[in-house]
Amino acid sequence: MYSSSKLYGFAAPEGTDDQVFFHVEVFRPLDITASEPPPLVGEMVEVEYVLGSGTGGQAPRAGKVTRTEKPEQLRGVVESFGEQRGWGFIKSDGGEPFYLHRSEVEEGRLPLPGRRVSFFRGFRQGRPRACYVRLED
Repeated sequence: MYSSSKLYGFAAPEGTDDQVFFHVEVFRPLDITASEPPPLVGEMVEVEYVLGSGTGGQAPRAGKVTRTEKPEQLRGVVESFGEQRGWGFIKSDGGEPFYLHRSEVEEGRLPLPGRRVSFFRGFRQGRPRACYVRLED
């Protein structure tokens, strides 16, 4: 889980509840020359641990977090969004529904129903989630 507003997150090895702390400065995209987003919620990554971290009840710290697949950017339409609730859904151009949370909307603009958006595919609790959502003009 990664917080784009706080620039840090936690990676969990598959099949465990263990967590490894990482800061965005140790994150490495696949292609440094391409415009790739920061870490995505639910994205598979490779983690290298910092030796000696994780003592005193703290989560181990990652020295390097590397993306394993190029992120998929999609386009779609906001189907619903509750301003009070702060969440809604996007229907991708391929017809797949994605959960939309206000924390993932770039530039602080409200994603009103009917608006075209671009976003990256993420996952949270096994369900599709829209990450780094940009409203199209």
